[in-house]
Amino acid sequence: VPRPSGEGFGSLVGWAVIWAFFAALLVPLVGTFLFAMATRWVVTILPEGLTLAAVINTVSHPRFWETLVRSLWLAAAAVLVDGILVVPAVTVLNLTQRRWRVLFDLATVIPFALPGVVVALGLVRFYGWAFPEALHTPGLLVAAHAAGGLPIMYWAVHENLRAIGMRQLFEAGMLLGARPRQILARVVVPNLLPGVASGGIFVFAFSFTDFAYANLLVGGGWPTFPVWQAGIMLVDGHIMAVLTIVSFAILWFTTYVLAGLARRQQPWLAGRTV
Repeated sequence: VPRPSGEGFGSLVGWAVIWAFFAALLVPLVGTFLFAMATRWVVTILPEGLTLAAVINTVSHPRFWETLVRSLWLAAAAVLVDGILVVPAVTVLNLTQRRWRVLFDLATVIPFALPGVVVALGLVRFYGWAFPEALHTPGLLVAAHAAGGLPIMYWAVHENLRAIGMRQLFEAGMLLGARPRQILARVVVPNLLPGVASGGIFVFAFSFTDFAYANLLVGGGWPTFPVWQAGIMLVDGHIMAVLTIVSFAILWFTTYVLAGLARRQQPWLAGRTV
């Protein structure tokens, strides 16, 4: 029996790995989608029938659009706050205050070292003592999500700065007679778009899908999409399946948009001059 050549066998293994990855990614989603559309699915491999009743009931529910828009606004605000905080801080840190980088690196580990429930309860205890008016408000939840996603944005932008060689770009611009403000606005910031977009994708996903912070900080008084999902799961599993597919679709669309913005920044930068 002829054996495949090394190159052909390696290609076969590569394609097998790729298809296995996509199968592991798509099979649960396909199963969730079929369950959302199923009329009855108990003992058969495939649903016994399909219907749009669960989809209609979901989009017509009074809480659907309310919580969806709320979570979209919350996630966009968290991305905006992190971008405003991280880009200037990391730029200054890499240009003039490099000795503080170790402290920043250690600080960004804290949200990963502590469970979300512990952080949320700590925020409730602290603000209940220091500033009780902030409890159960959307502003506190935005701040909590921004703080939770800050390490992701920090490392994405920091590694982006290292990849583009920001110090070398800045020094080259100074040698060419450009002002620091011109270099930052026309060279450094546009080159940071891939890092900001990458960090923004993960911050958006973290905020949009968060349950622990939202449930403990605002709860039922200002329910977000995941909080409503958790409640509806006990009422109707089919609606829960529809909400899961909606969440994945929104995250995929957000990833596509932000990644597309990052890809288009290079042609835009090519026509610019310092």
